Amino acid sequence: MKPAGNKRVSVDAFAIIGGLFALIGTVFLIVAIGVIINRVSFLKGSESATATVSYNISGYTITYEVKGKQYVVPLNYTSSDLYEGKNIDVYYKPDNPANAKTKMGLSIIGFIFTPLGLVFAIIGYSFLIVNFKKRKQKRRLLETGQVIYARIIDIYRNSSVQVNGRSAFVIECVFEDEYSGESRVFKSENMFVNPYKAQVGYDIPVYLDRENPRKYYVDVRNTY
Repeated sequence: MKPAGNKRVSVDAFAIIGGLFALIGTVFLIVAIGVIINRVSFLKGSESATATVSYNISGYTITYEVKGKQYVVPLNYTSSDLYEGKNIDVYYKPDNPANAKTKMGLSIIGFIFTPLGLVFAIIGYSFLIVNFKKRKQKRRLLETGQVIYARIIDIYRNSSVQVNGRSAFVIECVFEDEYSGESRVFKSENMFVNPYKAQVGYDIPVYLDRENPRKYYVDVRNTY
């Protein structure tokens, strides 16, 4: 028996996840690049002074002197190597000596966002590349593959693949060659929509690669 068809398209959860990770990673990297540009811009034309680190209830502060005038400003980062009385170099614009920065303070956000951005971007774009290749192969199989009809023998949840705590659906089917007597089992892609139209005992189209029958696509488009 062949199920009736429809044109509804499933939501590609892996493409969404990959897109989100890639977007987050790209934003983080853009922020890191912005920090680097800001650091270079600030240090260009800046002058330096030696500041002394102090600590109070509000956190670390630095005290430095420019042309006989003393300035006390908060330190915008903390580190395990900071301590009361430590001397560090600070940088300031000649027209605004009250706005002093340290090289670490200018770079700390970049140090945080660069590795995070790389991790998110690598994961995200890897998802997207793999998803693109799978979609390309699926499209090729649907256009040029040899179609056979396999009998659905099971519809189950794949607990090893989850999105927001929801396991993916998988359709398992078998094709029995009436000439050779051999049978072959196929499994569908992971689906995050309920294939409620698929029923055990019904036939489902499977597209085989004509050159490499190990590559196939179980056509689940008409099962939900």
